[in-house]
Amino acid sequence: MRNFSIVWICSDQQRWDTLQCLGFKGTQTPNIDRLAARGTAFARAYCQSPICTPSRTSFLTGLYPIAHQVHQNGAGTFPSHLVLLPKLMANAGYYTGHIGKLHLSATRGMIEKRPDDGFAEFYWSPEPFPEWSGNHDYHAWMWSKGVNPEAYFKPYLDQHYGPGPAAEYRQARWAGDRAERFI
Repeated sequence: MRNFSIVWICSDQQRWDTLQCLGFKGTQTPNIDRLAARGTAFARAYCQSPICTPSRTSFLTGLYPIAHQVHQNGAGTFPSHLVLLPKLMANAGYYTGHIGKLHLSATRGMIEKRPDDGFAEFYWSPEPFPEWSGNHDYHAWMWSKGVNPEAYFKPYLDQHYGPGPAAEYRQARWAGDRAERFI
């Protein structure tokens, strides 16, 4: 039996009613619309927490915050007894990958400690504006484009998150490039 392909797109502050495929006309979302047309889009799915880490932990474990006990961002290491959905999928023969930030544990200026997550490929990056020197894939990607990320982001960081980088160097571009290669 052939495994189905599963793509989970997790964006910050993304409401269902901001996608054209689900009826919103204020923005154009052609790529997500195509994915939804060929797959499944949930218009009545609810996150279990308004906070990033508990919400992602709920999705990746299938547990409510009261059960997994992750209630805030940056709260230390991820509970080792929790089994993540990608680990279960890898055990079932899926080839799994992660691209972007995950925030399942505190980072404090370094790559987060990974639980036994099941990801065969893991391309991690912190927030869109890297605040520390890069030991992560987003910085490596910028270096591969001939751009020193620390020098490039310094003017924006000095202005306390000013206008932001040019489109070709944004984290979303990096994530899209990585996802395209992974898929």
